[in-house]
Amino acid sequence: MADDLEEELERYAELTVMLSEPGADRTAILSACDLDEAGWEAHDAQWQQRLSADASAADASGQIPPMWLAFSQALQRVQERRSKTVLPIERYAELARVLTSGGDVAHALQSRGVTMVDFLRAHRHWLARATKDGAIAKALEELLK
Repeated sequence: MADDLEEELERYAELTVMLSEPGADRTAILSACDLDEAGWEAHDAQWQQRLSADASAADASGQIPPMWLAFSQALQRVQERRSKTVLPIERYAELARVLTSGGDVAHALQSRGVTMVDFLRAHRHWLARATKDGAIAKALEELLK
């Protein structure tokens, strides 16, 4: 993928993440990007069309569409940059127990004031720590009961 396209995709991912954050001031965010709501809708529609065209072109190959993969990776980078904290192990374990019991994951997280990004960051963090530190692994195992 060309560098210019990657940069554009990264900016689109950043704006998408910023606008989806709880309590986001859409007007201020869009204004900082020289957009209004109508401008954003047109910009978003253009990207959605590009992503759909990429998916259609890749359907025959059975591979993940390159632009979809790049967008997914850009979203992950943006989310990692924007979210700095890791949930405490006790909070992570509590949420993990709730989420594995079934039901609506998005609702379960939202009702507890946690974003999916924050939960997934904690998941990666605590599992990585548990694989390197037996005491953390034991503590996590106990908390998950």
